[in-house]
Order: sequence, then structure tokens, then C-alpha cells
Amino acid sequence: MSWSEAYVNVVLNKSIKNVDTVLVSKNKTESASLKDSLFIVVHNAYNKQPDKDSVDVTSTLTQIRDSIIVKVDGYRYSQKYWAHLFTVDPGIINYEGKFHVDFYEIGKTTPWAWTEITYRKYNDSNYLYRRVAPVVHWY
Repeated sequence: MSWSEAYVNVVLNKSIKNVDTVLVSKNKTESASLKDSLFIVVHNAYNKQPDKDSVDVTSTLTQIRDSIIVKVDGYRYSQKYWAHLFTVDPGIINYEGKFHVDFYEIGKTTPWAWTEITYRKYNDSNYLYRRVAPVVHWY
């Protein structure tokens, strides 16, 4: 869940929503609306330090008017294991989709376990989406 927070939610929450407001003048606000498109890239990359993972994960947000697409692809490495993190094709579209992680041992190319978090659109005044508890399986 923490990886989906760091690589999906952070980017998903940068979208412009109908419930957002824009300050027009001192006392007046209006609803925000995107009339064209928005493209944001967030690249998380840092090298291994003692007791820490190395990370190279790219998250993108493409928003065309009120249509939102989030894609994630990248890797995390630790001393004994590595993980491939990605959104299942074609990505998380309008708050619906899956974030998947395959787990490997260092030096091996066949995963030994996986997890998947499903995103669902949620029509509530406070929340636009929610995550279903992760599913974890062994290969």
C-alpha cells in the first residue's frame, strides 16, 4: 500500500478535478476545469544507501479535460531482493485500474511472489477513488 501511495496516489492527486477551486479575486472562487491537457512526469530515482532500497520508478499523469490516465513503471532494489512495480496496461484510467508488483531474488529473472492493488472510482464528496486491500500470491 505504501508503494501505491508513493508512486500512484501522489501523481493521481495532481490532477485537476471539478471539485477543485481557483481563487479569481479576493472574495470570489470558481470551480476549476481543464480545457486542454496536462502531462506530469514524476521520476523517483536514488541510489542505495546502507539499509535503504535503490529506486528508479517513473510515474506519469496524462489528463485530457476530465479524462485521467496514470502509468507507473520502475524498479526497487535491496540487498537480497528486487521488485518490478507497474500499472497493468493500459494504466489507471479515471480512477479505475491495477497497480502490480513482482518480487524477485537478486540475480534471478523469475518472480517468486506478486501483489496487486485495485483502484476503484468512488463517488463521494470527500474521495474520488479508493484502493482495495492488496492481493498477494506466490508464483
